Amino acid sequence: MQKAWQKNFRILWFGSFITDMGNAMTLPFVVLFIDTLGDFSQTQLNFFRSGSFFSDLFNEGFCFTTLGALG
Repeated sequence: MQKAWQKNFRILWFGSFITDMGNAMTLPFVVLFIDTLGDFSQTQLNFFRSGSFFSDLFNEGFCFTTLGALG
């Protein structure tokens, strides 16, 4: 029989994997969506594109460490 922490680890790993797959499939299209929001220069578009990637990865890292500390 599995220990409780092993079962929880497998469930959390699966949830993290599915979430990362969803981000990998949708995040490239967010960049195209930002381009349709207005008349931006190339520099502004690059800034917003990098911001969208940064915010996703920053929030993921923040949530993982916070929930890990709580666990």
